[in-house]
Amino acid sequence: MAALLLAVWAISAGWPVYQFPYFAAGLALGWVPTLITYLLVTPALTGKIHYLLGRLLAGMMGKMLAGIVGIIAVALTANEQLAPFSIAFLISYFIFTGFEVYGLIRKLRPQSEKE
Repeated sequence: MAALLLAVWAISAGWPVYQFPYFAAGLALGWVPTLITYLLVTPALTGKIHYLLGRLLAGMMGKMLAGIVGIIAVALTANEQLAPFSIAFLISYFIFTGFEVYGLIRKLRPQSEKE
């Protein structure tokens, strides 16, 4: 998380201060749906695999839709703020998706070793 915040600071250092709320909103849009997806998928790790896959795919689809809606909303309302918002969203989306996948795979390993 500290590395992400350092990257955010480095990228946004040359931008005007009024763009920071859009940058922060982009980060939040990448982080919050990932957290929700992780919390929905984690309980399904002990159940049947089709429940896990259904929740995982629904969560990933929800994250993508939230991102698309967020980018479209910013593009329609504050077009000049689209660059900082989109950059922050894409950075956080890929970083947090990587953390999510790593965390879920780490939790699946003990279950696959039992079988």
